[in-house]
Amino acid sequence: MNPRADRPQSTIVLQLIDAVVNGRELSRIEELLHPDFFDHDAAASRACGPAGFRSTVRALHDSYAGFRLEPRDVIAADGKVVVRATASGRQLEGCGREWSAQQIHIFRLAQGRVIEHWASSDGPATARAAEPHCLEAPERGATSSSAIGQGLPHESTRAPPGGYKPMPPSSAGKAAE
Repeated sequence: MNPRADRPQSTIVLQLIDAVVNGRELSRIEELLHPDFFDHDAAASRACGPAGFRSTVRALHDSYAGFRLEPRDVIAADGKVVVRATASGRQLEGCGREWSAQQIHIFRLAQGRVIEHWASSDGPATARAAEPHCLEAPERGATSSSAIGQGLPHESTRAPPGGYKPMPPSSAGKAAE
């Protein structure tokens, strides 16, 4: 009998988020992830197995100081757990802009461990969108070689509609709701 199978599925997912994603307790990955884990939204080099998930967690924390995923709603049914969450952090490159993004994560469990993950997020676009706000505005018609500009002419350095949401200085380190 698998002792993990007795725990509620939402508890397993919330432990993964709290201990591993937020707390960087990478030693708990094998306890919470199935050996056949697959992340449908990770880069191919980080999509498979506990080692891939470990690389994803490291990459997030290496890119964003204070990276956190704060669950707002959790729904468990039919072997899956859905989490609506707010991700937040501060860019380590560029100007260090703080950002937050709403995300939806779906986890499928098998044998008391997470075996699959899907996500819908504006997080990567949000983080990239923060960078131009720290730079001087280029001349009209100038191009950018950054990932956010993708070589397209700059019209403005304003955030796109529905894009990046800066956190007020008074709430530094806290996710916006």
